[in-house]
Amino acid sequence: MRKTVGHGGFGDVYCAKWKGTVVAVKKLRVQRISKTRLQEFTSEVQVFCALDHPKIVKFIGACCVTPNIAIVMEFMESCLFQILHMSADSDATLTEDSKLSIVIQISRGLAYLHEKNIAHCDIKSRNVLMDSREGGYVAKITDFGLSMMRNSSDAHDQVRNIGTARYSAPEVLRGELLDRKAMMRADVYSLGLVVFEIISEDEPFDSLNAKQIERCVGNGEERPVFGSDIDKNLEENVKICWSRNPFLRPSAPSFRDSVEKWESLFM
Repeated sequence: MRKTVGHGGFGDVYCAKWKGTVVAVKKLRVQRISKTRLQEFTSEVQVFCALDHPKIVKFIGACCVTPNIAIVMEFMESCLFQILHMSADSDATLTEDSKLSIVIQISRGLAYLHEKNIAHCDIKSRNVLMDSREGGYVAKITDFGLSMMRNSSDAHDQVRNIGTARYSAPEVLRGELLDRKAMMRADVYSLGLVVFEIISEDEPFDSLNAKQIERCVGNGEERPVFGSDIDKNLEENVKICWSRNPFLRPSAPSFRDSVEKWESLFM
């Protein structure tokens, strides 16, 4: 292990070297681990090792033996949330081209998951890892601890109150019991919020606490408001993702196709 690069309720993320390559090691705090968290870890490994896409963080390996319960994955410099809201560099403001590129990359990653019948269940800017490379930013989706996949265990067939409230769809906030296909539609709602966050550089519902979000979004019609300078076609495509009726939202592959058309128009 070289240094700690992140923390969470689950444990810590370290930067390390494996066969001469810099990697990230997500290590659980075994003394605090619950049966539920261990199940999430097992699910994450099950999903993660089945994935192979340039917009999904690369899985390298895992250790499931105490006290060293950990996942090894490719190392990424930062996360989208940090770049949007915590950068100390005033010159680090994303250009319009960079924003659109990041939106397209995340859309491709989520479309890939859904085409493999996997619902992520916690799409948010903190779960998009970022690298700055020659030619711009590289964005990849990570964290599959809450994911639902076809042929998963019975315990994951239906869920309620899952994910992060600020990015959750109304039906999730209302505590409805949802299957994998329903959670895929909820993923699209969350993706729409992340797209808003990228474009506006404002955290969704940043003036509301979790209880207020549950009331105003879950049981009301509160949605983010775009600035007047946004392209109206782009705005309408994102707003459809926020439809109260989940069946009116586009599929992730359909949304990906839409934003790829924007690429030819605006980049």
